[in-house]
Amino acid sequence: PPQIKVEPEENKEPGDFNILVNGCLDRFFIDSPGNTLIGPCVEPTLGSYGYHDNWTNFVTASAWHKELFVKSYPEKSKGKNIFVWPAGVDAEKYKPQNKEPKYDCIIHAKHRDPNETGCLIESLLSDFGQSMHPEPIVWMPVGFGGYTPEDMIERCNECRYSIILDCAETQGIANMEIMSMGLPSFVLDVNSHYNYGAVHSPFEATSVPYFSDECGMILHEKEYNLRYKDNHFGLDKYVVHDDEAGQQRTIEWQKDYIKERFREFLKNLNNYNPRDYILREHTLEKSALNLIEIFEQHV
Repeated sequence: PPQIKVEPEENKEPGDFNILVNGCLDRFFIDSPGNTLIGPCVEPTLGSYGYHDNWTNFVTASAWHKELFVKSYPEKSKGKNIFVWPAGVDAEKYKPQNKEPKYDCIIHAKHRDPNETGCLIESLLSDFGQSMHPEPIVWMPVGFGGYTPEDMIERCNECRYSIILDCAETQGIANMEIMSMGLPSFVLDVNSHYNYGAVHSPFEATSVPYFSDECGMILHEKEYNLRYKDNHFGLDKYVVHDDEAGQQRTIEWQKDYIKERFREFLKNLNNYNPRDYILREHTLEKSALNLIEIFEQHV
């Protein structure tokens, strides 16, 4: 940003602590790897992680994300420090306003085939007399529309709970912001590294790396997808596709199972306290202290 003073290249020296967050690691040479922390927004599947030997400390966003790094480059990971550090949630910004809800449910959809659910969600909500917000929270790339933080806050304040239709999330910040808004979540989770319906890497993953029983209910794909075994042949043996038409993973919903679990979710709706979980585990302050601890103890 123009308001930040940038020193001339010849005057730059490593600081006591350095954080490298640019994903294009091939553009950089780490002069002081011992006190430099790389990440967390660097994907090993993009190749940057594997190009360099001159690094010591790497931060990942969640436990499954760390496994993705370690298993992608087992040799390069030996003797290195690889940490798990989730960014905090601005709980003061994302907080409920205690308004009377206009709708029952808000849908959060990201990286899922838009045709995947068909009429499943509409039918499920209709069976239980539940209303759905007309404007779901749908992620779009920067510059292509989508929602703003203000949109999310307004829509969440108009609803009682959320249904999360997401693929693999390294952290799932938007999902955590919905929790901070006090909305319990009914999650149709995934069990491997999906993106836009295709399997991108053969590792266990999840849509909600940060979640607890007080946040709502998770349904795992191996439980609700009758075609799960058509896509998976055991851990680390997933069928890997690209995003070409006709090569997407197959899905057949276990509708009776989903309906029964949703019934239980609604029955316990008032017993969930997702905001308490965020305030206890994932505030900005808590996250900052965790990052400082990584530097002080390891970097």
